[in-house]
Amino acid sequence: MEDGFGIKMSHVAIRILIAIHIDRLKGLLSETVTNCSSEAMQRQCPIGASYIQIHCQNEKRIDSFIQEDLMSTLHEILFLAQDHHLEAIACKCEKAITACCENNRDANQSALENLLKAMTKEIS
Repeated sequence: MEDGFGIKMSHVAIRILIAIHIDRLKGLLSETVTNCSSEAMQRQCPIGASYIQIHCQNEKRIDSFIQEDLMSTLHEILFLAQDHHLEAIACKCEKAITACCENNRDANQSALENLLKAMTKEIS
């Protein structure tokens, strides 16, 4: 009887971890979207060149922090998926990691959205 209870608790714990990672990915996606829209706004506004140069340097730092955080989160998800034989999530996560390494925002966002769908399907 205890083994069955332990297995059920393990499945619940995995679902909780997946839900936490879903929340983290959604947060990172919203940070990325916010940075993209603020970057577009800055390009539209006629501001002095020195301000734009400083803003671009700060934007690159923010992007690199988000990128590092995103890659760390993706590697945690991949480890969790591989460790618990969640092949669909592992496959989508590997594609998201590849898209992040290629530094293509559109492909990256699409891969992350597909990963989120697979993770959401797993916990529902």
